This record gives sequence, structure tokens and C-alpha cells, in this order.
Amino acid sequence: MPIFEYQCRDCKHQFELLVTSSQQGEPIQCPQCKSTDVTKNISASTIRVGLAASTVRPGPSGGCSSPSGFS
Repeated sequence: MPIFEYQCRDCKHQFELLVTSSQQGEPIQCPQCKSTDVTKNISASTIRVGLAASTVRPGPSGGCSSPSGFS
């Protein structure tokens, strides 16, 4: 279940929301003013996770072993 960041166009309130698969497609409501005129923001953490995941390489055994010997 992803957490998305939103900003209300009416009151400018920024908030995060955990969106379940059953909630997708439903209008998002600002918790402060109850408006449904919100925009989804690009999260900096989403960008970092995406970049980090693309640069991770498996170890020599193909698992999670550490080259330093520590687990």
C-alpha cells in the first residue's frame, strides 16, 4: 500500500495518505478543509528509493550476503 503526498488547491494544506487498492479511483479529500480539489505531489523519498533499487547488485552468491562477513 503506497503512501502518496497531496496538496489541497483550496487551502494549500499538504498531507500524506496511505492508499489501499480498494480506495484507488475514489476522490481524495483534504483532511483540513474537506475539499476534493487536491493534486498529487512527487515524493522525494519515492525518487530516492527508485534510484537506490536500480543500483543494488546481488553479492557473489546471489543472496544477501555481505562481502565484509557481517550479517
